[in-house]
Amino acid sequence: MTAAVWLRGIMHEHYDTHWRAIKWLSRPEKRFPPPDAANVMETHADLEELLLRGDIDALLKPQPRDRQRPPEERELRPLLDEVVGVEAKYLKDTGIFPIMHTVVIHRDILAEHPEFANAVYAFYEMGKARQAQLPRDDIAPYGIGPDNLRTVETLCRYLSEQKLIERSVDDVQSLFLKIEKGSRSYKFGGGEGTCGAVG
Repeated sequence: MTAAVWLRGIMHEHYDTHWRAIKWLSRPEKRFPPPDAANVMETHADLEELLLRGDIDALLKPQPRDRQRPPEERELRPLLDEVVGVEAKYLKDTGIFPIMHTVVIHRDILAEHPEFANAVYAFYEMGKARQAQLPRDDIAPYGIGPDNLRTVETLCRYLSEQKLIERSVDDVQSLFLKIEKGSRSYKFGGGEGTCGAVG
């Protein structure tokens, strides 16, 4: 879960709390096995109930059930006060808006259908343009341009530090397909190919 990678990385880098120093409790069903250095125990118990009973100290969960209750009835609170202000300060101080997802196309698919890269990118751009609630300054740009490079480099560093990838990523840009707007060509990891133009 990418949100947990960001949270562990930010806790270590900005709050001096290393993930190895925490005793983690997790449900048995996980997407990935935890690294050997992580102190993870499994439980079938409801983690939110464990927190409410005082059996655990904190819970990392994007939307706990307690948040669905009216504010005056909630029993849990965020770990940090003024969460929105803390998030805004992090963005201002670091220039990082933590990404949660990437869109990928397997090389074999691109080899067979080179027009997919431009088409997929164009559809995402169209969808984004329809989101009227975005601020004027785009805090979540697409691609791996200068605005996004620091974010992706930080995520790759966190993944490496948390032993979730086998080796560090020295050149983040080599992971991405380069598409020139209005061009029929793309580059990937130093190689070149053709890509169908969209629009």
